[in-house]
Amino acid sequence: MGENGQSMTAQKTGKKRGPKPWTLTKKRLEKIYEGAKAGQTEAWIAESLGIGYSTFQQKKNEFSEISGIIKKGRDEKTTEDIAEVQDLLLMRCRGVEYMEETIDRRTVHRREQIDRKTVTKRIQPSDTAIIFFLCNRDPEHWQSIFKKDPEAPQNIQESLDKLADAIMEADSTK
Repeated sequence: MGENGQSMTAQKTGKKRGPKPWTLTKKRLEKIYEGAKAGQTEAWIAESLGIGYSTFQQKKNEFSEISGIIKKGRDEKTTEDIAEVQDLLLMRCRGVEYMEETIDRRTVHRREQIDRKTVTKRIQPSDTAIIFFLCNRDPEHWQSIFKKDPEAPQNIQESLDKLADAIMEADSTK
């Protein structure tokens, strides 16, 4: 060790030892945004930046842009997730057709024979998805059907019958 507690190499090159100062760059902000948008935790984001979680928290307090970019990424993720769930709910309301490949293996005369078939299958519309969709998208017409009142049906079949009647009535008024 030389003067000022620096190593001889540090004295010769004029550089100080220790960690380089951490600065907020555009590249780091993009990395933080992408991590938040992907739904990653702040600990994961810190690790991807090559710093510890406590250091990340300090930098978050030091640079207000970090909190803003995390919020922006999470909000965008939430918006995308909601749109995806709405699409899936609508698919469940309408029913879905999909292709499924089946493989049938059997032995014929000591030789394995493989038959492949592609079959179109259909998932029927879901009554629950339909009810949920209608009660949330058109509450003034549909929520009253399912509110608890003395005249409300007491079992599922009665509820479905009442729903079918309401649908037919709504269709006839159009």
